[in-house]
Amino acid sequence: MRVVVFGATGGTGRAVIENALSAGHAVTAFARRADRIVPADGLTVIQGDVMDSAQVAPALDGQDAVVISLGECQDFCVRLIGSMLPERSKDDDNIERTAGRVAEGLQAA
Repeated sequence: MRVVVFGATGGTGRAVIENALSAGHAVTAFARRADRIVPADGLTVIQGDVMDSAQVAPALDGQDAVVISLGECQDFCVRLIGSMLPERSKDDDNIERTAGRVAEGLQAA
């Protein structure tokens, strides 16, 4: 499976990347600071700003799954990235539920 992780340099993002790579998935890490990501086999790193749709859109191409583990802009970024997913992947109710669960989990951590 091909997985892109937004918020790849935070604790949650790093754990997701480590677990996904261990499971044999191809992972793309999207981060503002690419220099904070340790290179690994099966890992592609894209440096960019999640608030810039022109930078985010190419990172979504060809992905089977999207993991968003961002801090401050969590709700907004989930909606922004969700709006760029192909129609077959869009489920606004599911995006809302997932954003809520992720935000609750981040607050509890």
